[in-house]
Amino acid sequence: MNRNSAKDLIVDSFKELVKTTDYEKITIKMITDGAGFIRPTFYNHFRDKDEVFEYILETELVSNAISLIDVYMYNEAVKLVFMFIFSDIKLYRRAFKVEGLNSFKNSFTKSVKKIIHYLLNSMGFDHNESYPLLNISTLSTLYSNLITDITVKYIYIDDVDKINVDDLINTINFMESNSILDIISQKKN
Repeated sequence: MNRNSAKDLIVDSFKELVKTTDYEKITIKMITDGAGFIRPTFYNHFRDKDEVFEYILETELVSNAISLIDVYMYNEAVKLVFMFIFSDIKLYRRAFKVEGLNSFKNSFTKSVKKIIHYLLNSMGFDHNESYPLLNISTLSTLYSNLITDITVKYIYIDDVDKINVDDLINTINFMESNSILDIISQKKN
């Protein structure tokens, strides 16, 4: 068995456990038992279970989004962020409930920030001359927090199956293209 397939089996076992078990109760032994390995095999690939989340985000989300950006599919890269979460809603509903310094929400936000940073950089954006605070770091932080917060809001809607990813994209686009005062004034009309 090659190294990647062992890693994939560990990841699959971890995902299944997150769907059914409180995160803090998941042990390395539970993960390796589910994957059919002994504990040292886990440590050949990961330092702890938090790193498994980071690996999932990096390999299944960030690298795929960056591949889309590299071929100028910018909208599809942003859409992928939502599709990633909604592809396994049960898993990510539970994952977003993990709290603390190494929470899934923090890891997800960092991953989205990496994607947004890459997107801005690939489009040649560095900063806005008229507004010095509007630089690549500030914008990637702002939009990663926006996308994360909207994602979290939507995944806990009772009839989440009825949510269309395009609706989320439209919400993001609306918020990006309107000031808070514009949004308020539209509500009054």
